[in-house]
Amino acid sequence: MKKSFYFIFLNFVFLFGCTTEHYYYIQNVQQVPLFKEKKEVRLSGSIGGGNVLKTTGAQAAYSITNHLAVSTNMMFSKMTGGNTPDWSKGEYYDGAAGYFKDFKKYGVFELYAGVGSSSQHHVYNEEELLGFTPFFLIPITRLEYRGTADVSYLKYFAQANYGLSYNSYDVALSTKISDLYFNKVNNHIVDTLYAHSEIERMKGSRHSIVIEPAITIRGGWKYVKAQLQFAYTGMINNSSFRFDSYNLSLGINIAIAKRYWYTPPKG
Repeated sequence: MKKSFYFIFLNFVFLFGCTTEHYYYIQNVQQVPLFKEKKEVRLSGSIGGGNVLKTTGAQAAYSITNHLAVSTNMMFSKMTGGNTPDWSKGEYYDGAAGYFKDFKKYGVFELYAGVGSSSQHHVYNEEELLGFTPFFLIPITRLEYRGTADVSYLKYFAQANYGLSYNSYDVALSTKISDLYFNKVNNHIVDTLYAHSEIERMKGSRHSIVIEPAITIRGGWKYVKAQLQFAYTGMINNSSFRFDSYNLSLGINIAIAKRYWYTPPKG
């Protein structure tokens, strides 16, 4: 009797099994240059990730005048973890322009607007564990979904930065509001209802509004600082859409500015 109960319990526990989830969005490392004068340059590189996706990226920004600046960004992502042949990869690029103003010696306010694009390739090959046969504990599985999907989106965003910039460290808070438009959703998944759920919902609801607050901390020297950033992603609509809720990144930030090597004459 006890043995029968044990196997019934095992079948109940594993009834729904475990699958590898594909995520279709992770935000890039936020660009927070904290400019103070014209002809400044910021270069940075980072690695990071969230619950499912790993990221590597690079950024560049340039202040054209004492108040106007431009920036560019690129990021590569891939799916992490799991022993199944499921995998995904993606790339993202954007460009932005904006306004900055320094105040009270160390404070900086920045406001940028831009557009970006991402393309992703997903490979699905997942089995669902339904339970075990009695006495022998032989797993009972079925092929839940397999195939591929290609997804692309455009991203329109506005970002505000407020920070304090010193020679040896920077601290900044930023918030980005984005509109994701999935302009390409090609579904090549076969078998099962999955082919008509997540991917098909993306076809039917192509716009997603996202709010993304972040904190950035940099420390080191005037010219080179280590950078740590935590950026949270909140989906305002399409909350059932699979996305990574944060990106925690670590990188290097290089600053090139006249004030770092110019010493005003005495007297």
